[in-house]
Amino acid sequence: MYGIRLVARCVSVSETHFLFMTDIRPRAKNKEDIFIFKELLTNSQIRVPEVRLIDSEGNMIGIVPIAEAQRRADDSNMDLVLFSPTAKPPVCKILNYSKYRYDQIRKDKEDRKKSSVIKVKEVQLSQTIDIGDIKIKAKRTIEFLEEGCKVKVVIRMRGRQKAHPEISMDVMRRFYEMVAEVAVKEKEPVQESAAVIIMMLAPQKK
Repeated sequence: MYGIRLVARCVSVSETHFLFMTDIRPRAKNKEDIFIFKELLTNSQIRVPEVRLIDSEGNMIGIVPIAEAQRRADDSNMDLVLFSPTAKPPVCKILNYSKYRYDQIRKDKEDRKKSSVIKVKEVQLSQTIDIGDIKIKAKRTIEFLEEGCKVKVVIRMRGRQKAHPEISMDVMRRFYEMVAEVAVKEKEPVQESAAVIIMMLAPQKK
C-alpha cells in the first residue's frame, strides 16, 4: 500500500507541476511570434535569492530579496520580469509583461518591414516611343515608386538608333520630368554599351 500511495502522490505532483508551468507565460498567438520575440522569465520562474529591482516608472529601487520584489509587483498588479539574468545580482523590472510582449513583437515586425529587401522593377522605353505609351509607362513607374520599389529605366537601341544616343538621352530626360514629383535619380542616365542606356530611379524620402 505504501508503494502504491507513493506512486499516486508522484503523479499528483507531476500533474500539478505541469499545470503550473503551462500557465506561466502567455502563449504565442502566431507561430511567427515565437521567432521574433524571445520569452523572458517572469514571476515564479525567477529563482534567485535577490535581484536589483527597477519599478514600473523606471526608478531604481536597489537590491532587494526576491520575495519583496515579487510582492511589489503583485501590489502593482503587474509582473516581475527578469531582464539581465547574468548580472550580479540579476536585474528585474516591474511591468505588464503581456503589453510589453505585444509592443515588442509589433516593433520587431515593423523593423523587419523597413529593413526588407527593396524590389527593383524594370521599365523599358524606346527611342521612338510615342506620347501615349510614355504616359502609360510614367503612370506605372509612379505606382512602383509609391509602393516603395526602385525602378530601372532601360532604352535598347537598334540599328541606326545606335548612332544617335542623344535622342535616347532626351527620351530619358522627358520621362524623368514626368515622374519627378515622386522620384529621385539614384543613377543618372548612362550609356552602358553601344545599344543600352540605363537610368535608376528611387522613391523620394518622405
